[in-house]
Amino acid sequence: MILAWTWGQAWLTQEGFKDFAGSGIIHLIGGVAGFWGALIVGERTSKVRARNGQVKVATNLSKKVKRELSQPGADYSAIAQNAYKAGSDELVPNNNTYIVLGTLIVITGYMFFTGGRTLG
Repeated sequence: MILAWTWGQAWLTQEGFKDFAGSGIIHLIGGVAGFWGALIVGERTSKVRARNGQVKVATNLSKKVKRELSQPGADYSAIAQNAYKAGSDELVPNNNTYIVLGTLIVITGYMFFTGGRTLG
C-alpha cells in the first residue's frame, strides 16, 4: 500500500517527492515492522533474568566445547544443544562471528542494490 504512494508515478511522486532507489519507503516499512515486531515479541526473558542477577553470564567456554568448535565441519547447533544445560542458569553470549557475517552480507547487498539503481 505504502509503496503505491511513491513508485510508478504515484501521487507523492506527482507532488514532487524524490525517493532515491526507494530507500525512504523501504526504511519506513522496515522501521515500522521492526518497531512493532520488537514491541510484540518483547525482550528476551534470559536477558531480563541476567540483568536481575538470576542467571550467570558465561564468560568462557569449557575446553571440551572449544575443542569441538575447532574441528573442521563442526555442527554448531549440536554443540550448543549438548553444552547448554537448562538447569545450569548460565546465559551464553551472542555469536560474534554470525553478527559480523550478517553485517557484511547486508552491507554487500546494500552496495549492489544502491549502485545498480544509480547506474540504472
